[in-house]
Amino acid sequence: MFPPFLPSSCSRYALLAVFFLLPSMSYSRHAQGFGTDKVRVLGSGSRDLLQSGLSAVNTGPTSFLPDLTAVQAVALLCARNITAVDYVTALNTRYVSGGYSCNNPWITYNITQALQDAAAVDAKASNGTSILPLCGLPLAVKDAIDVQGYPTTCATPALADFFPASSAPLVNQYLAANGIVLGKANLGELQSGYATNPTSNGITTALNPYDPTRTSSGSSSGPAVAVASRVAPFALCEDTGGSCRLPAAAQGLFSLRPTIGCYNFSDGLQPYQITRDTVGSMARTAGDLVLLDSIVRNSVAKTTGNGAVASALSCTVNVNSSMSLKGVRLGLPSTEGWVPSATYDGISGEVAVPINSALAKLRSAGAVLVPFDSSVFQELAVSAWPGATADTINNLDASSDYESIEVLGRWLALHNSSLSVTDVINQINRPSEKQSYQAAAMTYSTSLYGSTENFVQYLKYGRPALTEYWTEVLANNSFTALLYPIQNTETLPIASGLDYAVFNNATGSFVLPQASFTGDDPQIAGSSGNFPIGLTSSGTPTSLQFVGPPGHDSTILSLLLAVETLFGDFPAPPNPSVCSGCVSNVTLQQATYNGTGQPAVGEVWSSYGLSFTGANCSQNLKSYGASGVGVGPASKFNGTIASVTGVAPENLPGTA
Repeated sequence: MFPPFLPSSCSRYALLAVFFLLPSMSYSRHAQGFGTDKVRVLGSGSRDLLQSGLSAVNTGPTSFLPDLTAVQAVALLCARNITAVDYVTALNTRYVSGGYSCNNPWITYNITQALQDAAAVDAKASNGTSILPLCGLPLAVKDAIDVQGYPTTCATPALADFFPASSAPLVNQYLAANGIVLGKANLGELQSGYATNPTSNGITTALNPYDPTRTSSGSSSGPAVAVASRVAPFALCEDTGGSCRLPAAAQGLFSLRPTIGCYNFSDGLQPYQITRDTVGSMARTAGDLVLLDSIVRNSVAKTTGNGAVASALSCTVNVNSSMSLKGVRLGLPSTEGWVPSATYDGISGEVAVPINSALAKLRSAGAVLVPFDSSVFQELAVSAWPGATADTINNLDASSDYESIEVLGRWLALHNSSLSVTDVINQINRPSEKQSYQAAAMTYSTSLYGSTENFVQYLKYGRPALTEYWTEVLANNSFTALLYPIQNTETLPIASGLDYAVFNNATGSFVLPQASFTGDDPQIAGSSGNFPIGLTSSGTPTSLQFVGPPGHDSTILSLLLAVETLFGDFPAPPNPSVCSGCVSNVTLQQATYNGTGQPAVGEVWSSYGLSFTGANCSQNLKSYGASGVGVGPASKFNGTIASVTGVAPENLPGTA
């Protein structure tokens, strides 16, 4: 329900058009022309506003503010119905007093700084200076993206005091548009995997507000938890192979992975794979994505030596806010979750219900769903990296091992850090992550997966072939976009976020307890966006995603707006019990089993434990499964996972 001073006749999209003077929903943004970071000094008026915010108790008419969408909030801010200090104070009150601090969305959260920045925007307005277009709207930023004045910790010990000299260009664009940064959000260590972090570095796990016993996914877990918990209106995330879309799906959000190069982060992002990394966005509504995108987007894709895009692309977006789904043809590729494979099972029963319901809704709206055999793409993917085999595929893995060490060293050097790559690796907390980086360092130094020449050939021939395949599939079949799941199961319990796969005795192979379908489109530098479709019977969010080739951002955003209208508002997470000073303590037992063959007696599988410290936190503590100790050569689990959908229980180790 709209507050009394926000006309109910003003839709979120009409407000977006009014405040940004975008009647055609067409816009572009340039990195140049926006100011660099400056030290903001508070005048007496700002201090007064700040003090009033610090002393305010968020009761009465402002208690609804955190539930506003970003579009609704910016409308009130720009109309001066509320101040930026009012809004930030309301978000903070919800975070501190509403039980949401237990969800651990933040790594660096400096409310005094955020209120100072909000007060500075309010003071500009009081002095008659324009504060359009954002009018003090706050933003959550994944703690792998540089923001001047905040450390970029990447949730790893070596970078705990890593303060960048400047912000990433797109952050500067946001600040220059009179927005503010609310805080640096939690993530999986060094942007890899689920954000289930050991606590020895003082960083705990971001918990899923829909069910804290289930993973918040990753690696951009903190931004998703903050937005879903209504303690931030929207967020910047990062997506290499699904790091925006996976946590957005787990928390019932919309997200956008733009065409690589259309969001200018320059060297202000801790890299993982420079050929696939991009900053993305996530929000509770598609309209909010359009708003954030309008601020941080470039006009032309940046092309660099990494071969992110083959040629300069226009990044200008023309969003159709009234797009009809009637006659829209959507391709359903067989290799993206719709058909089981040797390495993953089909769509599980618990998510099949909301997915089938969503497909029926799309058909009822006139969309044409066209399944097709996409196995050619997998064949191209195997051969894209010279000399790759099925064992080294994904070629994604080969490229990752080649890239991750080099780009980390380059990033440290560009930031004039005294740290070496070895310094960072040696201090990694999560055992599986340390093992992964150590293995990458070895393969990089020994050229196990290839050489510089392989990398050049991949960028020159292999990757363009993959891009051309998807582009031709869309063109030859008149597909508007591809449509497929984010994952084949519902969000896993935290104890099941394991580092290796489930060993299936019946087939002699490893079957992933959960498969994600977010790794192929980054290989083509494409555009994608996910949208929530409903809750499973256990109350966990489920999503689908639209995917297109590079330069497809307008279509993806238009489709997201269309399906949001079709599916309606997504339900908010349940209100947590009020807690105080809660800290989640996650422990990780390192595996002695190396994932090769069957485990021997006594070999230990990685397992997680979770407990809470603080007042009134016991209601958040639930069972997290067994320890995962091997009990014999034919067994891998001791009850950690009772069943895996798609694999008969009798085929699972330990269930005979």
